[in-house]
Amino acid sequence: MIQLTSPSGELTAVINPIGAALSELWFGEVQVAGSPDQYSGVPLFPWPNRIFDGTWKHDGEVLHFPINDSTGHAALHGLVFDKTFEFSKDGEGNCSGFYEFQPTEGYPFQAVLQVDFQLTDSQLNIVYRVTNQSADPMPFAIGFHPYFKASKSSVLLTDAGAFELSDVHVDDTLGPNLHEATLTTDSYTLKLTAPNTEYLHIFTNRYSNPDFIWFAIEPQTSPVDSLNTGLGVIKLAPGSSSSFNFVLKVD
Repeated sequence: MIQLTSPSGELTAVINPIGAALSELWFGEVQVAGSPDQYSGVPLFPWPNRIFDGTWKHDGEVLHFPINDSTGHAALHGLVFDKTFEFSKDGEGNCSGFYEFQPTEGYPFQAVLQVDFQLTDSQLNIVYRVTNQSADPMPFAIGFHPYFKASKSSVLLTDAGAFELSDVHVDDTLGPNLHEATLTTDSYTLKLTAPNTEYLHIFTNRYSNPDFIWFAIEPQTSPVDSLNTGLGVIKLAPGSSSSFNFVLKVD
């Protein structure tokens, strides 16, 4: 695990090289983000959300991903959530990791995914950078899957509306044109800004502890089954890169 500390010590973050995951985020003694499941805090690449039946078509060929959502019979959250990234730390508040993605049976492309974390006294800045090392254009979508520790009185505010967490048990995608969300809890206020993505997936995980709610707010470029629908899918030219910024500001 890699621990980051802001200059004043007010914010701390824990990064797991497996999946390049934001494992924990603390505001003083208050826990903001945590890890209730294996997808907590990871980049979702080369697709977020689900691919139904684990099947998609590229250039007329039917390709198959492993099914890891048996309930929905789907391929869930991409292919890097369980991969080990190579990390280096630059000072107390910064680290960078990368993973060299090799072609697989279901996704015949070579790519590098770089993940940068920078912790300041008020916020955590995260940048994902995807580089296509294949000879052909590479279709992909991407997202970020943080879990936040919330109370039943917490409220999520987005341009799509306000949600009281005591009333929701949800697994749904909001958007498009959503780039911000504010989560107000009993202990902190979090503003999530994602200028390069269009959708927010929200999910309540009530199973880890009955006393509080783990609440996922997942900014992503596309909604469910995107490699089949094409909605929000980016086609990256050979040798080209694309970056995605996420900011978590805590008060």
